[in-house]
Amino acid sequence: MNDSIQRQVQELKGQVHRDAERIDETFRVGVEVEACLLDEKGIPVSAEPLIKELQGTTYEIDYEYGNCQFEYKTSPVGMNNLDYLNIVFEQFIENLDKFIKKVYMEKEVIPVFLGANPSPEIMKEGLITDKPRYNKLATWQNNIPDVEIDGDKFRAAYVATAIQGFHLHLQGKNPKNTAIMFNQILNITSSAIVLGANSRLFAGRVYSLHEPRIHLYDQSEQQNSGFPAIPRYLDGVDNYIDYITSRDPNDTKDYFMLEKERHDDARIRIGPDS
Repeated sequence: MNDSIQRQVQELKGQVHRDAERIDETFRVGVEVEACLLDEKGIPVSAEPLIKELQGTTYEIDYEYGNCQFEYKTSPVGMNNLDYLNIVFEQFIENLDKFIKKVYMEKEVIPVFLGANPSPEIMKEGLITDKPRYNKLATWQNNIPDVEIDGDKFRAAYVATAIQGFHLHLQGKNPKNTAIMFNQILNITSSAIVLGANSRLFAGRVYSLHEPRIHLYDQSEQQNSGFPAIPRYLDGVDNYIDYITSRDPNDTKDYFMLEKERHDDARIRIGPDS
């Protein structure tokens, strides 16, 4: 572990201990969902114009590894109000359709909320978002062997341009309660992954796997992904911090980016507002 991450770990563990007596009036959960844009012929469409159009709005979205991808994060809601997330997503999708028609007036563009990109044009050069973080990741992945699925092989650096996922972000004020809730979330994460295995169509071909996202991520980054690779339930948030830092970083010197590199579908977000 490098010195920068080591300092962050000590600061975070200190915060966890200071917050040990805080009260959770309402434990909160936020959701992050990734999607991609295709035209009527199944060709990837750059999401950057849409991202820029939605900046500063209620429905702000952000860049992802593939330049046709974007991510949408909900604000955290209380556990007693989880049904509200359905309303949030219904409103988001309704408004997303309006913004897409406004931004891409000269072509039909379709938002695709699937774990696998169905476009036959997706696993090709030139589709990685030109941002420092993604360029560094692509450089690192160029040293990893090709990934394989049903006899087909793809470059490891292209995989993340073609798969989308979702993540649950847990936020609580009391570290012990947060650890307990995370343990409960682990019990349903496998079911959520199964429910999200919604397409065998990937890169223009129907494959045998209903969830190619995890299979391909595991190979392209040589790690477990999806279900957290935690050997046992947490006794406290300290255990979670140790879990995140137990894996060597790909190219980051920051704890929070190390957490993102895990590609877990359930995470504990630690910060000043946690």
